[in-house]
Amino acid sequence: MDHDPHPMERERLRVALSQLLEAFVERDASAEDLNTWAGIVERFGDRIREAPPASVLWGIGNRGVFAVRGILAPAQFTAPAARAGETFSATVVFGADQEGHSGLAHGGSIAQAFDYLFSALDAYGQDMCFTSELSVRFLRPVPLHQSATFEVSLDGIDGALRKASGRASVGGLTCAEATAVLAVKRPR
Repeated sequence: MDHDPHPMERERLRVALSQLLEAFVERDASAEDLNTWAGIVERFGDRIREAPPASVLWGIGNRGVFAVRGILAPAQFTAPAARAGETFSATVVFGADQEGHSGLAHGGSIAQAFDYLFSALDAYGQDMCFTSELSVRFLRPVPLHQSATFEVSLDGIDGALRKASGRASVGGLTCAEATAVLAVKRPR
């Protein structure tokens, strides 16, 4: 890169990744734990390299999930039971591979991002969670190549059903709202 138009932002990202690296490497852990964590980071790096540079989903929730185009499952991790109030937020940048109308993200790509994030609300449980219903209300277009903030929450649990809601915004303006019903089933 001859001229970096965003040196301060790139440096902030470098510092944040260094801090994340130090949190893993400096932790007192067994050889097995260190190898497991290395495998997770390697898979994470592979997913970033495989994604088109302009199309990335980054997120974190109170289950400690960090995602790029889906959810990476740590080996031998059992999550606590899902509870109402769980949240997940992510920054999504839609690239040309998700273009609908010229310069705008396709509604299906926006719905898919919501679906990924709703799934993250009940990730890593012992049961399998499926989207039973997904409704997205589009309020304004989402431009390509701009950061969209997605925030979802688990609103309630009724037996095997989870009810969730979320919103997507760009520059503080709400672009889409979504609701979902997730069905939980025990694998056979």
